[in-house]
Amino acid sequence: MNLIFGENGQGKTNVLEAIWLFCGAKSFRQAKDKEMLMFNKNVCKNFCVFESENIQKNSAIIIDEKRKAEFLNKPVRPSSLAKDFHTVVFSPQDLNLISGSGEKRRRFLNLAISSITPKYIEYLREYNRILLQRNTLLKQISEKKSSVGLLEPFEIKMAEVSQKIVYYRSKYCEKLEKEAQKLYFGISNNKEKLTLEYISDFNKNTTKEEIFLSLKNSRNNDILNKNTSIGPKKDDILVLINEKSAKSYGSQGQKRSAALCLKLAEAEIMKNAVNENPVALLDDCLSELDINRQHFILNHLTDWQVFLTACDPANINILKSGTVFKIEKGELCTYT
Repeated sequence: MNLIFGENGQGKTNVLEAIWLFCGAKSFRQAKDKEMLMFNKNVCKNFCVFESENIQKNSAIIIDEKRKAEFLNKPVRPSSLAKDFHTVVFSPQDLNLISGSGEKRRRFLNLAISSITPKYIEYLREYNRILLQRNTLLKQISEKKSSVGLLEPFEIKMAEVSQKIVYYRSKYCEKLEKEAQKLYFGISNNKEKLTLEYISDFNKNTTKEEIFLSLKNSRNNDILNKNTSIGPKKDDILVLINEKSAKSYGSQGQKRSAALCLKLAEAEIMKNAVNENPVALLDDCLSELDINRQHFILNHLTDWQVFLTACDPANINILKSGTVFKIEKGELCTYT
């Protein structure tokens, strides 16, 4: 456990952001690359030494006109770093997993599944491509510029790829609930139960033939509305605490706890998939948590290397073991 504390605006999140970049993804704050450069500078370089598969490795991220990467001192595509450096991040934006729209939870599922099943990305791209084509055709049919019969080949392919997406999402949600439930029991001191429901027009046992028939039966309505009305584009996850909607009835502390457990469950699933503990980056995760929940986060995440940021120096007194850093004006130093 590495606890980084300091006042607002001193650079705590920047430290986590710098580590996160080595998984090959963009900033979890969704900042543009150029916004990560120091003011009045036009280039930066991050260098990381880490251990993976019991071997010491090194990577570098260079940002100037565009992002570049090096692995073992050789140029590589930035996205290729993901196979060696595994990490999961929680930031305040992840509260949208509970309070936000279904789009936020679909994005979470898509990124989490893609991190351990690369071919899933291709299914998503194919689905989005076909969805756009079908919607364009629906509009043309509505305007009497095309024929209904042209829909079938798109629907056959859409049914095939939809079945794969729903299958992977459904299976992932089963694993996610299992891991998140254990974590939530711990963080709530066994007083509350978290459950997940995968909401979809289909399920993991639905065949592509059944999905095709559903698309065919929805044609009249879809032509009228010029839009595809069913399929993975509507999927969602219902998060429940003690069988009640966390979004509607959860306190701020419960929502933060639930979102945090979903992200830590993602890390646990990743660990099982790659047979290696990911690095956990937890940005401002202790806010709005009571003392018992803070104690659990600081002292019971023993399987991973954790970097956690906090503003309150009182958190130091809760930490039983680990390293504490203080950051001030962008300068990081060990705190004793």
